[in-house]
Amino acid sequence: MMDYIDRRKMMEELQRAPTDIADHLETLRMLVVEFKLYAVLELGVREGNSTLALLAGIDEIGGSVLSVDLDPCERARARIAKHGLLGYWTFFQSDALAFLLETCPYYHLIFVDLDHGYDETSAVLEAYAPLVQPNGFLIFHDTVSHPELELALREFIATHDDWRFYNWLNNSGLAVCRRAEGC
Repeated sequence: MMDYIDRRKMMEELQRAPTDIADHLETLRMLVVEFKLYAVLELGVREGNSTLALLAGIDEIGGSVLSVDLDPCERARARIAKHGLLGYWTFFQSDALAFLLETCPYYHLIFVDLDHGYDETSAVLEAYAPLVQPNGFLIFHDTVSHPELELALREFIATHDDWRFYNWLNNSGLAVCRRAEGC
């Protein structure tokens, strides 16, 4: 477990990095901690910036992050190990839709930063939205820089009354969708 000072240093370092997600990392950590989102699935890892933010929250409350990416994400693994967070993290090198065959039956939060096309986003929504627990979150990065992603999200929300949609427009965009209670 990281102590408060080390966690703050890591989060500040992540937020100061010139990345397209830096402004959203504290939001991800805050959601995990404040809503006690113990079971987290991350689709798309790359360098591990969002992974580290999610793990920082999990480190505070307990639980785990399961990440899926087509690439081996060795740099992300090294960064996670450097901060002593490997014990909370499981990684699968797989296609996100193929991974469904091996997945947990539910998640409190699913974070998606994959291919941003309309068809791909629609397929991920149809496959993964049912796995989000009531009061859980489905979060997509890059809604502003990829308008087709936002279009797929808005169409999904329009046909699913049990979901609410919030969209941050800064830093390439971040859509936070929350599933209603009792669905």
